[in-house]
Amino acid sequence: MSAGSRVEALVTWVATQPDPVRLELVCAEHPDPRAGDRDQTVVRLDTCLSGLAWAVLLELVVVSAHVELRLDGCTDPDGARAVVTEVLAAAAGDRLTVRADPPRGRRRDVLVLGALPVSRRVLLGLGSTRAVVDRPPLERERVRQGLLSLGPADRYAGMAAPSADLTAEGCTFCGVCARACPAEALQVTVLAGEVKLVHRPSSCLDCGACTDLCPGQVLVRRGAVDWAGVLDPAPVALAAGRAGVCRRCGGAVAAAGGPTGELVCDVCAYRRSHPFGSRVMGPSAPAGRPNARPAADPRLDRYVDHGGVR
Repeated sequence: MSAGSRVEALVTWVATQPDPVRLELVCAEHPDPRAGDRDQTVVRLDTCLSGLAWAVLLELVVVSAHVELRLDGCTDPDGARAVVTEVLAAAAGDRLTVRADPPRGRRRDVLVLGALPVSRRVLLGLGSTRAVVDRPPLERERVRQGLLSLGPADRYAGMAAPSADLTAEGCTFCGVCARACPAEALQVTVLAGEVKLVHRPSSCLDCGACTDLCPGQVLVRRGAVDWAGVLDPAPVALAAGRAGVCRRCGGAVAAAGGPTGELVCDVCAYRRSHPFGSRVMGPSAPAGRPNARPAADPRLDRYVDHGGVR
């Protein structure tokens, strides 16, 4: 089991304990974390606290009564503090604390990842658990659920999230961006004679694939969406127009058409101008050759077959 898997297993272990757990996390290099509050369950990680993913720490806050990060004995205390991001601190409130000085108290047992105790009744399925753990497979959805369980979306307003704030003035609805997006955060929709390019900030990874591959270079990232916007599942319309059908490929296109005013989508217009490939010739191209656009990404060929508009 990998280090990340063992930490995620800790989330499940805490959630299935019969009573709420007050969790105390220490680094792997801590010399002796046994002294302290006996009401807290101390767990030694198999790495430094600075290597703990903030999304997993958020899940631990959700399933625990309280989480304390102990920095005494940590070789990278600044890195450990950085794990507590602005949005995590706002979500957790007083349920998450960071302690720099060593605590005093009686000696306790120290649990180790990969060897967490399980009662015989729970092991045999006879004991009741405090929670049924149903973790979504995607980390982003786990983060979204965790933040909403700890507070309303407007609590996180103004805090930048890993999601792009996009504009698409002059969009021709070619669909290249929608097919390039690995998270399916962009869609071209046609409904009641209107074509739209819609964006879901809740799914966006801010990877830049859509803006890099936009044939017309009209899809622009103007900043980051805040966490309040990411937690809202409603899509945002980036562009809209009267729907038409490209006469070459049958895909959706604004009724005004491409650069020449025809009902031809931007991709088909590009192909027609460059029949021998999708790579635009450089600045030294002979005069008279179509070279009005900036050099295209050779990956564009993978996304131009866009007949299946959503």
